[in-house]
Amino acid sequence: MTIVLNPGNSGSAVGAIGSVHNSPDADQFIQCASIASQFGAFGFCQAHDVSGRDVTCSTTDPALVAVIQSVGTDSRVSFEFEASSCTSVLVFNGSTFERKR
Repeated sequence: MTIVLNPGNSGSAVGAIGSVHNSPDADQFIQCASIASQFGAFGFCQAHDVSGRDVTCSTTDPALVAVIQSVGTDSRVSFEFEASSCTSVLVFNGSTFERKR
């Protein structure tokens, strides 16, 4: 998994859920979640790497929440953020990514 921190509180994170889960280090993770209620939808993504860097972004944008909802147990997830707001979320689902063991 890779986390990039840029000046100005922007950055990105990318990682395959299966690969991160299967790594010998128990500290790193990448995850996304969403919730919907009568007030609307909300989603967030979070990553923590072996260096101890932790990044989180959240969104109420319906298109980004829909992408977050497509994350599966073995997806590859990439997200970009400015401050704590998600600006882009990309989810890959496919057989080429390592599955959780």
